[in-house]
Amino acid sequence: MKLTKGKKIALISFAVFLAFMAVCTVAAKGIYASGLPRVSTTKPYSGSLTHVITVNGTVMQGQEYGVYVESGLRVDTVAVSSGDTFQAGQELFRIETADLAEIIRQRRLETAKLEVQMAAAVKEADSSRQSRKREADRAREDYDRKALLADEQIQVCQQAYDAAQRALALYDQYLIESEQEADEGEDGEKLPGGAGEGSGSTPEPAITPEPPESSESSASGEGSGNTAPEPPGNVESSASGESSGNTAPEPPESNENLASGESSGNTAPKPPESNESSAAREGISAVTPEFVGSGAGSAAGGAAEDIAGEPGGSGADEEGSLHELSAGGIDPEQNYNRQEKRLQLEQDVVKAAQALEEAMRQKEDSLRDAARLMEDANAAQDAAGADVNMLALDITYQKEGLQKLEALLEADGWVYAESPGRVLRCSLETGGRTQDEAGIVYALDGGERILSAALSESQSRYIAVGTRFEMKATMPDGSRAAGEALVDYLEKGQDGTVQARLSYDLQEMDLGQAAELTYRMQTESYSICISRNCVYKEGENSYYVYVAEEREGILGTEWKVRKAGIRILDENDTAAAVQSAELTGDSRIVAATDKPLKDGDTVRVVQ
Repeated sequence: MKLTKGKKIALISFAVFLAFMAVCTVAAKGIYASGLPRVSTTKPYSGSLTHVITVNGTVMQGQEYGVYVESGLRVDTVAVSSGDTFQAGQELFRIETADLAEIIRQRRLETAKLEVQMAAAVKEADSSRQSRKREADRAREDYDRKALLADEQIQVCQQAYDAAQRALALYDQYLIESEQEADEGEDGEKLPGGAGEGSGSTPEPAITPEPPESSESSASGEGSGNTAPEPPGNVESSASGESSGNTAPEPPESNENLASGESSGNTAPKPPESNESSAAREGISAVTPEFVGSGAGSAAGGAAEDIAGEPGGSGADEEGSLHELSAGGIDPEQNYNRQEKRLQLEQDVVKAAQALEEAMRQKEDSLRDAARLMEDANAAQDAAGADVNMLALDITYQKEGLQKLEALLEADGWVYAESPGRVLRCSLETGGRTQDEAGIVYALDGGERILSAALSESQSRYIAVGTRFEMKATMPDGSRAAGEALVDYLEKGQDGTVQARLSYDLQEMDLGQAAELTYRMQTESYSICISRNCVYKEGENSYYVYVAEEREGILGTEWKVRKAGIRILDENDTAAAVQSAELTGDSRIVAATDKPLKDGDTVRVVQ
């Protein structure tokens, strides 16, 4: 098929257009690529790092000594300077004698003033010591007196408490025996041929203990008919007591009723009274007025009155109630009174126990306060001579300093070397005054010599006691020598630097001479190592790298970079061992770039 002329022209025009478009595309892509950052990449590798630490050391004396004089002295002459050697007895520096004599005169006046003050202080201390001794003695006497009074009060409270307990026990015994006597009376009325009401005689109880009586009571006591046991009273009541007719149980009577000893008709026999009753009454009567005022004495006194008085009331009521008891019955009112009385006795025991406990607590508080006062008085007595002792120390110190100044003045102000050595530092200046620090620091000629070196904080991470350095130095004759130096001591300063002290084997070196120290260390093997130039820092302790990756774009395949965070495990001047979950052995890490990069930038990889 033949193409017409028009078709040929169209076909040729289309071909030219395609060629033109291809040229434009290539040109546009070239122009676009020329504006992209050009980067070179590298891949991570596994291996170890080598650390090379190089520092300069200086030969120093192992032990330094100082020359001291009192501060504030004017320097007239300095005979040595740093680096000079000297012999024993050689002149080092001289103090101005006129100024030194004036200082000595002032020191003597100050010492004399202190001695006058001390004499006055001794006199005042003696007077104060005597006064404080009296206060201490009085405090000790007060303590002993309070302890004695407290013990007496506790003893009184203890006696009242024992008396209240005995009173309660005695009343309980009385109630039991009264019930037994009432039961025995009922049994006697029911027996054949037994005595009836008003028969004038009471049958002898089946079990009736014979009450113990005192010697005076047995000698003077009288009785007629069959009588029930009668308790032993005091001497007066036993001597005047009379009884007749049939008797029934009766509560204990007071001493006055026992002393009167009158009874008519059918009178109730008194329950046996043990010796504890008399002891209880004596204990209660022994209570002091102070104790009665505190409440415990009134409690014991109430117990004594309850034991001594009739629980039933007046004499007329007693005859009726006792008549009922003899007939085999107990008056309910009398029973109620007995219960009330026993409750009162129990309360008396509780009050006496509380009073005893309060007395013990008061003793503890009183003795504690007295002991504190005594301690304060003794402490004041010990402190009486403190001012005198301080003045004595000041005088001793002034005299020792004065003796040194006088010895310096006798030597015409010259300070001499005590042993041969070399001056390391001299801070004295002619016309200036001495300071508290050493004016001259020197080292002995024959003493031990060491190397001193300063390590940075990063270098000190790899250095420890026992680390060996390679040492190179220029000897005094100009020759080069090599040796070893061993770290003996490390001390960290406030600025973060570490001062190292090393022993070395080139003992021919002079003081102050410098030496080059080198240490090489091979680390363990790391899985990811990269060039130090690949690492970027962001923030205080944040590090990252740029990773180049191929991606599809409008112009085809393009290279883009992204940030990958890393953690530095170790590093030296050229490489870094890192750890990151975003890196692999095939990652293309940006090693160099001609423009600053940002995360996601399109780049042109040239290598």
